[in-house]
Amino acid sequence: WSFLAVGITWGAVRHRSLSKKEAALREIELKQKAVRDAKLAEEKKRLAKGGLTASI
Repeated sequence: WSFLAVGITWGAVRHRSLSKKEAALREIELKQKAVRDAKLAEEKKRLAKGGLTASI
């Protein structure tokens, strides 16, 4: 029974740790998405005006 209790405790701690790490990654991805969307909107606006140069 002690191994079961230790396993459950370890799993709970591990899950909490991974959840915090994932939440931090999601925040970073949201910030990067906002920047990427702004760049894409600017590029679309530039292409719509007739400037056919696209930067990669």
